[in-house]
Amino acid sequence: MRPLTCSSYGRVGLLRSGHACLDIWDASLPVGSVHTSQKTSTVTFIVVHTGKAQLGQWVTERRNVREDYRMVYGEEPDNPPVIALSIDTNDT
Repeated sequence: MRPLTCSSYGRVGLLRSGHACLDIWDASLPVGSVHTSQKTSTVTFIVVHTGKAQLGQWVTERRNVREDYRMVYGEEPDNPPVIALSIDTNDT
């Protein structure tokens, strides 16, 4: 994993015990790549879409956020207390 300054268009993810595993749509990073946040080591991004081709359209995405969390942190998450949806792009 490499640190990431976020240029994502949107995020969805699982938050547990001070960790966040977020699936993102990024402007240029390759799909499937995994990145830690440069702001905090407790946030990890998985790129699930890239580019501008579908901007302005509703896109259906099915993710197993439990499996994403397991892949990133190597442990099974408890029942998630929070599932986050964000379109915060103020870091772009």
